[in-house]
Amino acid sequence: MDVTLIQVPYDSGHREVRMGRGPGHLVSLGAAQAVEAATGGNVAMERVEADTAFTTEIGTAFELAHKLTGEIARARRNGTFPLVLAGNCMSSVGTITGLTDVPRLGIVWLDAHGDLNTPETSPTGFLDGMALAVCTGRCWGTLAGSLPGFEAVPDERILHVGARALDPAEDTLFREGDFLSVSGDALRNGGAGVLEDPLEALAARADAVYLHLDMDVHDARTVRANPFAEPGGPSPQQVRRLIDAIAQRIPVAGAAVTAYAPDYDRDGAAGQAALELLQTVASAVAVRH
Repeated sequence: MDVTLIQVPYDSGHREVRMGRGPGHLVSLGAAQAVEAATGGNVAMERVEADTAFTTEIGTAFELAHKLTGEIARARRNGTFPLVLAGNCMSSVGTITGLTDVPRLGIVWLDAHGDLNTPETSPTGFLDGMALAVCTGRCWGTLAGSLPGFEAVPDERILHVGARALDPAEDTLFREGDFLSVSGDALRNGGAGVLEDPLEALAARADAVYLHLDMDVHDARTVRANPFAEPGGPSPQQVRRLIDAIAQRIPVAGAAVTAYAPDYDRDGAAGQAALELLQTVASAVAVRH
C-alpha cells in the first residue's frame, strides 16, 4: 500500500511553533521510513502551508483546511492512503472534506478532550477545542461551507474515544447526545474489548472512517505529548491495540496524528509513541487494504 504523508506544521495559525513543530520533528525522527517499513509501499511527502502574510487563528486555520482538502482528495484519486501529521486538530475539517468520496463517512476520534466546544460554549476561546464541533456542523458553518465538498458528519456516525477532560457543555453533549463514546477510564481499565459494541454500531452506520489520533489521548503519566496532556488515559500499547481493533472492524479512509509538541516531550517517550502509532495505523490499514 502506498501512502501520502502530509504535514500541516501549524498551531493556532502560527507555523513551526509549539505543536506546529510536531510534524517536522516526527519526520526528522523517521516518520516516513517507519510508515514505509510498515506497508512495504512507497511514501510520498507533501506539506501544507498558508499563503497569507498576516496570521489570524481562524482565517489561517480554514485556509490550511482548504489546502489540505485538495491534498487528501488528490491522494485518494492517486490510490494512496492519506496520513496527516498536524499541529492542530482543526486539520480534521480539511481531512473529512477531502474524504467526501466516502458515501457515509464516520469519525473515530481519540482524544483526552471533547473538542466539541463552540464560540458560545468555550471557556477559553481556543479554536482547536472546536474542531469536532466544526466537523459535526455545530459552528463556523460559513467558513466550513466554503471548503469544496464539505459535509457535516452526523452525530450518530461519531465514536469518541478516551475523553476525560470535558468542559460543561461538552459533558452535556456526551450524556444527552447521539455520539458513541468510550471514556479514558473505561479504556484504561477494560482495554480494546470495550470498543466492541460501539464499533459494531458504527460499522452499521458508516462505510469508512476518518481516524483522528490526538497524542494527548495517552495517559500523561506515561506520555506527555503537549501542554494539554491529562492523566487517566490509556498507555501507548493500549492505544495501538485500539487502532488494530478499529481497523479490523471498519475501513479507515484516512488518518491523522495531531497535537505533538516536542518541547513538552522531555524524555522522548511521546515522539517514540507517535512513530509507533504511525506504524500501527499504516500496517493495520495495509493489511485490510
